[in-house]
Amino acid sequence: MAQIRNQIQTLLAVETSSPGSVTVGTRPPDPAAALVFQEHPLAAEGNQGRHLMPTIHTATAAAGWVLAEVDLVAVAVGPGPFTGLRVGVTTAKAIAWTTGCDIVGVSTAACLAEQAVAAVAPVDRPADRIDVAFAAGRGELFVTTATPLASDTPHCWQTSVGQLTTPAAWWESLPEGGLITGPGLMLPAKESAELTAARPDLRLAPANLWQPTATTVAHLGLAAAARGSTQSPAEILPVYLRASYAEDRARAT
Repeated sequence: MAQIRNQIQTLLAVETSSPGSVTVGTRPPDPAAALVFQEHPLAAEGNQGRHLMPTIHTATAAAGWVLAEVDLVAVAVGPGPFTGLRVGVTTAKAIAWTTGCDIVGVSTAACLAEQAVAAVAPVDRPADRIDVAFAAGRGELFVTTATPLASDTPHCWQTSVGQLTTPAAWWESLPEGGLITGPGLMLPAKESAELTAARPDLRLAPANLWQPTATTVAHLGLAAAARGSTQSPAEILPVYLRASYAEDRARAT
């Protein structure tokens, strides 16, 4: 694994759901040194389609290389909102196709689990399950669970098939002492207070970690590449929070 990691001299990670960020990784002159990561947030007003490529070019230029030199692209594939996720995944696939570099799709739920465990779960009380919630609109959450695959395989998560539910129903279903995270926790103050009072046993990740970062995508993507889990661009597919209104209408008719 170390040999594969050391073969990667340049890395690009893309996360476009929140409104997102771009991280570049660059190998220092010492071949034994780890990649150095630099994260660049996307513009706060959203519109990733306009800001993503300029941010990528700015990030690679600041790191001292050009996009054509990238060795690995890691992209968050969701669950996430339709527009932002589509922009990030499509851009990452286009870069992989045009440059011939390796690409890895990274679960957004796995990213959030990784961030939560690093901040909350102590060594003597490791988390064997992290419940992740995303705001799905219409008063619902899209919820899933992330489970570490093995203690000797870091940065490797298995995620369950997600489902739509209400905040109250999800809260009631959570296991005793469970660790929870995700943007779905950004509830109105009154609702959040009521739910928290009903389940004081639950452990919440810090609020600043409820959104994924491109740097976490980079770490998980690099670990996946070291395991030989790169993909073809055609295999990278986004996972949306819910069907669009048009799809719902088509099914109804």
